[in-house]
Amino acid sequence: MTVKSDLRAVEYRTRAEAATSAAEASPLANQRELHEASAAVWNQLAEQEERRSVRAAQILVAQTPVVQPIAAEHSEPETPAAASAVVLEN
Repeated sequence: MTVKSDLRAVEYRTRAEAATSAAEASPLANQRELHEASAAVWNQLAEQEERRSVRAAQILVAQTPVVQPIAAEHSEPETPAAASAVVLEN
């Protein structure tokens, strides 16, 4: 779940960096603006994927059941001798 979002976020950040580099290298103002707009969209997508990844992790933690330890007096005997002692007491 979160792995896909993490991978997408990295991919989007890589594309944003490429668009930013293209904008810096562009001699024409209108091309530079297009590359900058593209970089902004890729960064926005990356941020959304990062938020999705964090939310998915939070949901996963919230859905994980909490296991309570069993009290010692209700646990299984560790050895056969201990089991016979429990039978004899009852």
